Amino acid sequence: MGRWIDDYCALEELTGARRAFRLQAVAGETVAGKDRAVRAARIARATLGLTVDEPVRDICGLLDSAGVKVFLKPVASDGFFGLSVGPAEGGPAVVVNTWERISVERWIFSVAHELGHLLLHLEAYETEQDEEDIAHEREADAFAAEFLMPDGVFWREWGATPPRGHRTT
Repeated sequence: MGRWIDDYCALEELTGARRAFRLQAVAGETVAGKDRAVRAARIARATLGLTVDEPVRDICGLLDSAGVKVFLKPVASDGFFGLSVGPAEGGPAVVVNTWERISVERWIFSVAHELGHLLLHLEAYETEQDEEDIAHEREADAFAAEFLMPDGVFWREWGATPPRGHRTT
């Protein structure tokens, strides 16, 4: 992954195509938790031009347009879903495990989850900590859920989906 980021950055340098990171981190802005995660997701969605009633349909393209490098890499592990790389290490970048035994929905959620870390936990990239912070993981999950499909969108989509296995006569 380090080589991929180095190569990507070198190509950006050669072509002059480096895009600025268009999203604003909210680290330390307020008390961590679900409310902060939801607010950060709403701000990120608005910054990227998504309306409040619009689900994310192309997360990789959306992040690319925001200056986030996305690396899809199959890794034969059901315990690794993804990771993010902060700006100081050549990012912002998101790496997602696209192993065939992991669902596409999980891939998508992992991309949004790692974006949550980039926006909510930038200070955590500056430490040599290998263990995950459970509170950070929960906050990134709340960010991902709100970013991908806010509650109102979820319930609208849910209501428009016919029940499976239900016959109408």
